[in-house]
Amino acid sequence: SKLCLQPEGADDPPIGPLHCLPPLQPAVDTLEDLSFGLVPTDMHYTVLQTARSIYNISSSSSPTSLQIGADLFFPVLVYVTIHADLPNVHSALRFARLFAGERERVTELG
Repeated sequence: SKLCLQPEGADDPPIGPLHCLPPLQPAVDTLEDLSFGLVPTDMHYTVLQTARSIYNISSSSSPTSLQIGADLFFPVLVYVTIHADLPNVHSALRFARLFAGERERVTELG
């Protein structure tokens, strides 16, 4: 089934391919790799790849080249995170935050 979203404050029902996304299992599978990261860079890269996967799924479902904005992206990211099997996610994220170098924090991955 498709995930349909409506931006907050919008009066119209969700219509069009920008609001209804195909199944997001590829993004869920990508995020589940977070548990296999051995260094913070791997973990940051996994989160980045998950975001790219969400954008690719939304772009492929759209007949135009429009991208989803943050108002629609964040709920989809939360949906993907909830559906991913992430054992010890809190400790993995804390590890990534504590041991990421300054250089890693200022890049696209950080």
